[in-house]
Amino acid sequence: MLSWSYPGPGALPPGSFYEFQGSTDPVIYFATGTAGSLAISTSAVFPGEINNYMLPGLAGGATYYFRLWASSGTDAQPWPPLSNGATAFAKTNDAPPAFGLVFPADNQLLLVSATDFSWQYNPDPDLGDIIQYDVYWSKYPSFTPTQTSGVSAVSSYTVTDLADNTTYYWKVYARDSNGGITLCQSTFTLRVDHVNSYPSAFSLNTSSGIVRTKQPGFSWTTSADQDPWDTLSYTLSYSSDNFVTTFSSSGLTVTTYTPVNQLIENALYKLSVQALDSKGASTYSSTWTVKINSVEEYPSTFTVVSPPNASVYYGPRPVFDWTAAADPDPDDSVRYLMKYSFQENFGSFVSSSGLVASQYTPPADLGENLTYWWIITAYDLAGNQKIVSSWTVRINAANTAPGSFSLISSSGIDRNNRPVFRWNVPMEQDPGDVLTYTVVMSTDSNFSTGYSSGGLYAPSYTPASALMENATYWWYVKANDNSFLGP
Repeated sequence: MLSWSYPGPGALPPGSFYEFQGSTDPVIYFATGTAGSLAISTSAVFPGEINNYMLPGLAGGATYYFRLWASSGTDAQPWPPLSNGATAFAKTNDAPPAFGLVFPADNQLLLVSATDFSWQYNPDPDLGDIIQYDVYWSKYPSFTPTQTSGVSAVSSYTVTDLADNTTYYWKVYARDSNGGITLCQSTFTLRVDHVNSYPSAFSLNTSSGIVRTKQPGFSWTTSADQDPWDTLSYTLSYSSDNFVTTFSSSGLTVTTYTPVNQLIENALYKLSVQALDSKGASTYSSTWTVKINSVEEYPSTFTVVSPPNASVYYGPRPVFDWTAAADPDPDDSVRYLMKYSFQENFGSFVSSSGLVASQYTPPADLGENLTYWWIITAYDLAGNQKIVSSWTVRINAANTAPGSFSLISSSGIDRNNRPVFRWNVPMEQDPGDVLTYTVVMSTDSNFSTGYSSGGLYAPSYTPASALMENATYWWYVKANDNSFLGP
C-alpha cells in the first residue's frame, strides 16, 4: 500500500492523473512517459488530502523506490518535470519465518495438570515488524471445539486445568504487525495423566482347596487400569508359613503361573496376586489357600493300650483303648473300626465302624468267663487302612465259688503221727482266679477247739508236728479263690 499527500497549491479536478514509477534500483532516472510508469486517474483531489494505492506485483522482501507525478491531463496543467522531489520507498511484508514447537515434545505424557507450551523464536525479517503468537489447544484433531490463548508476545504460554486421561492437540500461529501469519511446522499431541488410578479389583480363579499335584497352575482374572497409557504387571506370592518366608514371581504379563519348583507335599500354602501399574499403584487380590496332596498316604501307626493282651477284665464291658492314629494328608481324617469275637477266627463277631475317638466300650455285656479276641482298624477318607494285631481279654464280671471237691486221705487208723492229708482239686471257673486251701483239724467233732493251716496252694498237707497218740481227729478243707471263701 503506497500512501502520499497532495501538496496543492490548487485542487486537482476530476479526471486528473497520478503517474507512478518504481524501481529496486535507487539510481534509476525517473521521468514521465518512460517505460514502467503507471498512470491512474483520480477524482477531485484537494491540497493536503491523503491518497492510497495498492501496488500489485511487487516482489517479496525487495526494497522499492518510487516517484510520483500529478497532472490534470490538460495543457493548462501539464505534467511537472518532477514531483517536487517527493521520492518515496516501500518494502513488501514478509510473513514470520517458519518455526517449530519445542515443549512438550510431540506425544509426550504429562503427569501434571498444567504445563508451559513453548516454541522456537525466529525474528521477523521485516525491519521493525513485531511478532505475536496465538496458541490453540483442543481435545480434537480438528480443533473443533478449541481453546486459544489470545495474543502472546513471548514464545511460551502456560496452560492449566488440563483434563486427566486426555489427549490434546496443540499448535501456534505467529503473526506480524503487518498481518503476516505463519503456522508452526507441525501440530503436536500431548497426553495428560496427572491423577494415577489404581488397578481395578480382580480375583483368583485357581487353584484353591486340595490339589493333586506339587506344581499346581494358578490363574486370576484380568485387572484393568483406567489410565489409558499405563501398563500393568502381576506379582504372585505364596508361602507355606503364613508369609514368614515368601516365594514370589514378579513382572508377569499374563494371568497364569505355574511354580517352577515342586511345592511341599501335605503343606498348606497361602497365595495372593498384586496388580502393579507403571507408576507404582497396586491392587491386591484376596488371599487364598491351597493344600498339596499329590500322594494319598496311610494313617500313621498306632498301638493298643488296654486291656493288656491276655489279661482278665473284672467287669462285663471292658473299655478298649488305643493310641490315636493320624493322617498326614490335608483335610483327611481317621476313623476306627472295632471288631471283637469269642472265636479266634472271628467266625462270629461284633463290629462298630466310624469311631472318632480312640476308645470303645461295648454296648452290651460280654459273656462271663469267656475269652474275646479284639482288633482295631484305622482308616482314612480314601479308604487307606492300618490294622493292629488282635489281642485277647477274658471277662470275669462276677466271681464264682470254687466247685465241690472231696477228701482223699487220711481216714480211719493211721500208723503215722504226722499223717499226710490229701484232697481233690475243685474246679475254678473264674479266669485268673488262684485257689488256696485251709486245713482245719480238731479233736472235737464240733470243732469247738482245734487249729487250722491256711494259704496252702497244693492239695495236700502234712502237720508240722506229731499229732497226739490214740487221739481221734476230725478235719476238713476249705478251698478259696481270690475273692470267695469256698466249702
